[in-house]
Amino acid sequence: MARIGAECALCENTGTDESAVWSEISLAKDVTMNDAMDQVDISNRSTLFKLFRPGMRDVSIDFQTLADAADTRVAALETTYAARTAKTYALLDAKPSGAAKGTKITGYLFNKTLNEPLGEAATLQFTLKPSAAPSSLTITVET
Repeated sequence: MARIGAECALCENTGTDESAVWSEISLAKDVTMNDAMDQVDISNRSTLFKLFRPGMRDVSIDFQTLADAADTRVAALETTYAARTAKTYALLDAKPSGAAKGTKITGYLFNKTLNEPLGEAATLQFTLKPSAAPSSLTITVET
């Protein structure tokens, strides 16, 4: 059965690399993982066709949270952004109960944007870009 976004989770490692503690960013709204691969042109004069190979991958996670400074996870995101600190996050296929699978990214937050639309809740939007190669993982999430 297909999953819906509300069943997924964006988590931050609030522990250490050796002893991870995965805490859900519960005020996260829209979360998008981008994964684009460069096209390396390997064309040569022996063919009339353009030829390509995959090159570097560009992975990022764009996400919004409700702009609630009283929420500890949102406050931590703002602190992490302002301090230019690398942190580890996981985009998971399940809510934090039992085992979940997903993608782990250690990196920096970029492009903090405050959105204050008339008639809707204010949100903060961030872009997470890796400082180390992303990896797949299966974890048990702690809240």
